[in-house]
Amino acid sequence: YVELTGDRDYIEFLVPGVLVLFPMFAATFEALWGAYFRLERSGTYAAILATPARPEEIIAGDILWAATRMQISTILIFVVMAVFTPFWGLIDSPLVILVLPLNLLAGILFSSLAMAYTSTVRSISQLSYFFSLVTVPMFWISGGFFPLDDLPAWAEILAWFTPAFHAIEINRGLVTGHPQWIDLVHLAVIVVAMLPAFWFAL
Repeated sequence: YVELTGDRDYIEFLVPGVLVLFPMFAATFEALWGAYFRLERSGTYAAILATPARPEEIIAGDILWAATRMQISTILIFVVMAVFTPFWGLIDSPLVILVLPLNLLAGILFSSLAMAYTSTVRSISQLSYFFSLVTVPMFWISGGFFPLDDLPAWAEILAWFTPAFHAIEINRGLVTGHPQWIDLVHLAVIVVAMLPAFWFAL
């Protein structure tokens, strides 16, 4: 179903996307449902506020925890990739280790966006709106499962506004050992988007 240019196997195309998209779920779930339960149901935030900790410190800690959850998922997928590399050649370069700090930055961005939304909801059922209207479309349109070249122009443009697209593009260069100068632009987009998203969540 998916036609690739050159001599790449589909699994080689798929791996850089999987390294971002499934860990993204871990970060998003933690910053949506996990944070909501700590805020509204279990009283964790209220208990922490009884200490000298400030609300901003609680939120920053929760964002970093959600990003850590993404990092844990990334490491687990990374281990599976390493195990299957002798059979399918999934890792072609030692540069792949740079996926870990990259996904930490992306995790902070995903978590900040989700946490900012969590702070506005009035019921737990509203959390599914963010997941359905932001996370799932980003999952499909970020170029992780199929090349964006064959999609309509509007879809390619929309992909540029998703943080997952930029992380996946960088990952492709790191996994194959062929990073490009455009990856610096992708990295800049992640960092530039991460800072206001983090501030907004606080």
